[in-house]
Amino acid sequence: MWESKQFAAHEHLRLNRSTDGGTRWRPEPLDFAFNIVNPWFSDYLPEIALDRGGELHVLWSQRSDTTSPIYARSSDLGDTWPTKTPIGGGNLPRWHGIALSVDPEGQSLWSFHHDTNWHAYACGSSDGGKSWAVLADHAGGYAAGDPEQGYCSDAVAFADRRHVLRKRGGALEVLTCRGEAWSACALPGGNASPSLAADHTLTVDAE
Repeated sequence: MWESKQFAAHEHLRLNRSTDGGTRWRPEPLDFAFNIVNPWFSDYLPEIALDRGGELHVLWSQRSDTTSPIYARSSDLGDTWPTKTPIGGGNLPRWHGIALSVDPEGQSLWSFHHDTNWHAYACGSSDGGKSWAVLADHAGGYAAGDPEQGYCSDAVAFADRRHVLRKRGGALEVLTCRGEAWSACALPGGNASPSLAADHTLTVDAE
């Protein structure tokens, strides 16, 4: 799934798929069913995950929705998308500031984003994305440490552990939560300043 600039004023989401391990793909990509029709607004920042049962999960931002990001899931690899659900958590996400984590069974979902006021939010769902809430361990919706000038890049979760990779200032840092306690750790990078946060990924083993 990617952003496609179809007109000068806005962008839409499109997706393609392969069912043979990547050897062959659809000759034409699919337009995302929830692309906004208003030519002055855009759909962008798609995050996509596939669970063990073949359910496709998407989290994205829509310029007209002040409670973005928005979540949707498909049981037929993107042919149909029954409903969409705003997950809450502040204002519109900043560019390059949204992440989605889905457990293998597709029931426990977790997201992290920074909004246009520089505040950081974690939101969760325990019913497969039908309902979402700002997590209680973020008093007032703020994440660990000073949220100023942070850009979320990637997020992963295992059981009660949550990890977020983000760019803050000119460096990368990892936020880690166990239960309700958050901590922040800066990653050594010398004098090399990281580029846009969307260019970075985080992987954590199950232990």
